[in-house]
Amino acid sequence: MREDMVAFPSGKARGRTLSCGTADPHDVDTIHPPDTNNDVPAFAIDRRPVSCVDYQACITAGVCPETGLLESCAGGVRAQVRHKNASTYCRWRSTRLPTYLEWQRAVRGIGGNVYPHGPSPDPSTDCLHPTEVPDPPDSRRVGCEQLSPDGVVYFTRSAVGYEWTSDTACGSNGNSGQAAVELYERLDEPNWIGDVGQFRCARTPK
Repeated sequence: MREDMVAFPSGKARGRTLSCGTADPHDVDTIHPPDTNNDVPAFAIDRRPVSCVDYQACITAGVCPETGLLESCAGGVRAQVRHKNASTYCRWRSTRLPTYLEWQRAVRGIGGNVYPHGPSPDPSTDCLHPTEVPDPPDSRRVGCEQLSPDGVVYFTRSAVGYEWTSDTACGSNGNSGQAAVELYERLDEPNWIGDVGQFRCARTPK
């Protein structure tokens, strides 16, 4: 397995609150609170989500479990696994899942883009590289490869709807679960729960 990570110095990251409050960011019936600037220590993060080939190496090593119900790992596509299995894989590499704010800094850039290429949708530049068939066939949910201002690859409008982080987020009715980032159009939408998701690993410099 060849590691390819992008290093980030300490700085600011824009992100929405993950805790329960009067305006729950994970409840579609409430108003989302505004982004806030947050201090993020230096870190490094995978340039691309973990592939099935890489995840299979962890299985072969006897560390990661075989993919099970609802999970998917076949060929060279991005691994889609449960949160605990994503964490196991990253530990095997002596890394960890990124925090929610690290993910935001990596894909939104210092400018804190809300959409892939700026503060508003831009059909002329967004979603230029389809990587998956639409899901369902007549929808716009095509997996599209995007490149952050700092060279981190991520996917929007994907049939794989989540990318895992290490944080816990608040969900509807005060429930909580592992925080994931939704990967449809906006880059700043956290979500509180999902069965499976794609993921990448991060580390803190020594």
